[in-house]
Amino acid sequence: MSNAMTTRQARSFRFDAEGPTTQIHWCPVFSPGSLGVRVYPNAANVFVARTKVRGKTRIRKIGAVAEFTKMAEVYAATRAVLVGLIGEREITVEDIANDYLRYFERKGKSATAKYHVKTRLKRDILPTLGKRKACSITKAEIIDFHAEISARAPYEANRMVQLLKAMYNIALEMARLPPTFANPAAVQAKFLNIEHSRDRRVEEHEIGALLDAIHAEENPYIRALFLLLMHTGMRLHTEALALTWSQVDLKARMIRLPDPKNRQPHRIPLTDDAVTILSGLPRLRGCEWVFPGRNPAKPLNNPYKPWRKILQRAGITGLKPHDLRRSYASWMINDGISLEVVGQMLNHKSIQTTRKVYAQVSDESAREAADKLSKVVPLSRRAVR
Repeated sequence: MSNAMTTRQARSFRFDAEGPTTQIHWCPVFSPGSLGVRVYPNAANVFVARTKVRGKTRIRKIGAVAEFTKMAEVYAATRAVLVGLIGEREITVEDIANDYLRYFERKGKSATAKYHVKTRLKRDILPTLGKRKACSITKAEIIDFHAEISARAPYEANRMVQLLKAMYNIALEMARLPPTFANPAAVQAKFLNIEHSRDRRVEEHEIGALLDAIHAEENPYIRALFLLLMHTGMRLHTEALALTWSQVDLKARMIRLPDPKNRQPHRIPLTDDAVTILSGLPRLRGCEWVFPGRNPAKPLNNPYKPWRKILQRAGITGLKPHDLRRSYASWMINDGISLEVVGQMLNHKSIQTTRKVYAQVSDESAREAADKLSKVVPLSRRAVR
């Protein structure tokens, strides 16, 4: 069942005479597996709630389907029954995180969005707050948690609070928490870090040193990975590291990605240099990944340590792997390629994204423009004559 259950649908379920004695249709929206409709031979369908108490499964009747006209009423009644079974304070942050992940999957979010949500949960939120009771978390604790993350990653700290806020909102919507409970992650903007659009890219005077440092890398996969990013502008985690050989067509000089950020098939044209980079990679028998990890059954997942070594060799600071994507776009725009074409190559849903984030002229181009202006507006009146 892929869509949210309705009361009409709950009334329409019929008992299968050839099926098991106990027949329950589970609702996919309300914490999947905890709310269902039990059907009987006499068509007297009832809503039931299911949960585990000290390792044992418990199922309780909520009420006859005919008694409810809206699913919101069912959700509220279900929560009341669950609270009676497990206690209101038994619901943990990990529970509402799992609910949110299931909701996220059903919404068909992009691979990039899923990667960031799962990473933030696994790296910071669950180790710190996962075992805590969801209703015990206070706004002051969220602010302290934000400050702790801010010490190493200010922008990421903001994303963490936004994720917690979304998790609690879904939990409240599912009636997993009391309707009067105030979302502790709904903090005022003044407690968040001020953000500025990142504009770092590989400057023209850095290109040579960076290429030399990449070519000096001994690992052929690491070397090819960063060269490919510079030649294609691919996203690191959800596109390059997730790339399989079945998505690469060297003869057609094309990469075809089925599930990129905007959930639309994305075709990435390959230059001659990009084809050379991929053609030179060792291919492991039985391994589908273009950039395999130490375990060939899994892709490479943490190229940041070798990236830092590459930057040290090149004498470059403050450059992140994603900045190669920004650089790729800037190089094309500075070379006269239209925003529409650049946006299409980067698979941007809107040209506004391309214009806002990537359409930045280089210092050299800006100086050329300024020099042209100086010819129109000279330094002195004498120069006009």
